[in-house]
Amino acid sequence: MDAAAFVQGIYDACALPSVLITIYGSKTIQTALFKCIVLNGVIFLGSILLMDNLLVPFFSYCSAAFLNNPHSTSVVPVNTPQLHQFNSLSEAWSFWLGAFLWKLYYVLWIYPLYVTSFVLNTFWYQAIADRAYEIVYGKPTQSPQTYDWFLKRVSTDIYRCLLLLNYIVLTFIAHSVIPWPFGSILSFILFSFLVAFVSFEYKWVQKGWTLEKRIDYFEARSSYFFGFGLPCTVLTFFFPSFISAGIYAVLFPMYIIMANQAHPLPRTEKKRKERITGNKANDGGSIGSGSHKPDNDEQQNEPKRVRIFLIAVWMSDTIIYLICGGGRRINRSSRPRTQ
Repeated sequence: MDAAAFVQGIYDACALPSVLITIYGSKTIQTALFKCIVLNGVIFLGSILLMDNLLVPFFSYCSAAFLNNPHSTSVVPVNTPQLHQFNSLSEAWSFWLGAFLWKLYYVLWIYPLYVTSFVLNTFWYQAIADRAYEIVYGKPTQSPQTYDWFLKRVSTDIYRCLLLLNYIVLTFIAHSVIPWPFGSILSFILFSFLVAFVSFEYKWVQKGWTLEKRIDYFEARSSYFFGFGLPCTVLTFFFPSFISAGIYAVLFPMYIIMANQAHPLPRTEKKRKERITGNKANDGGSIGSGSHKPDNDEQQNEPKRVRIFLIAVWMSDTIIYLICGGGRRINRSSRPRTQ
């Protein structure tokens, strides 16, 4: 692991002053961020905390108080098998009533609210990403919107969703199947990479990068991106799933802004330009000496890739291979390398 890149990633993921300046200077970001905080932080998280800490205990207490009346002991048969684990009828009734209300509340309110917030967050995150990119880099790269471009865009988006879905499945499998603490540690690391990848993807898409180029660039700078995704993972990983999702939804817009302002390490493009410039200066700047061929030392300075998405890519390619009826298997090894 590149320690310098790892520390720089953590530093870039904690650049809150620059985030606040960007938010303060953009009405578009302020509006989208306010909607994210209200929906995810106030309504979604507030609904979960309200149910778990107020409504369920309140109804359980009321039911227990009601059943303390000796004339009400016949409401539930005492010889019910499920009640043998409880000390009293009121205790059993309070437990089952709380469990029923909890499940009903989640089915009728939390699950629909989660789906709704997921859809709305997609639009708000994109608005924040577009404006944050425009502030730092100007207008994004525009591609000619032809029919072939549309088909390629749709196929890429479908493959990307499948790839990320498989990666998330692997993260949950690592957490639930591999014994503790190794499974939890591996899941924590995988989720840190996921946070960093989806944060930077908005910028890379605006630059017109293909999915293959995004993955290559990400895997070649794994130390930096692990550090970048680490703070958000620490703040969300150890909570229950829905509370973790709500906290992540509130924090993610800031990570989009920080990703647009960050410059991942190692920066091989800058090093290569410096080597070329230095060679030209040593050769007197002659026209014939301007060509540059990478030597062995420069090739060794290229970042080594850590195949973070290897299994997820294999799973995605296998699924597409099976859906297409066993046609020619997709060869992802031939994708262009990022320089």
